[in-house]
Amino acid sequence: MGSGYWVVSVDRDTGEATTSERIDNKDKAWEEAAKLEQPNIFTTVVPRRHGAARPALDHINPQDGSNDD
Repeated sequence: MGSGYWVVSVDRDTGEATTSERIDNKDKAWEEAAKLEQPNIFTTVVPRRHGAARPALDHINPQDGSNDD
């Protein structure tokens, strides 16, 4: 699977979230988000980052956020 975007919608009243099928074009994803948004529905566009590295957090002190390295 290559790049793309998802539209994520959250119902502000219930907290229920839904995710769209992957959309290849960023502008189309934002258009879809705009169509879905309502006063009680929050929407956003989330990019797919293939292979994006996530920082390791096992060396962070949870008490004060200091780095133990």
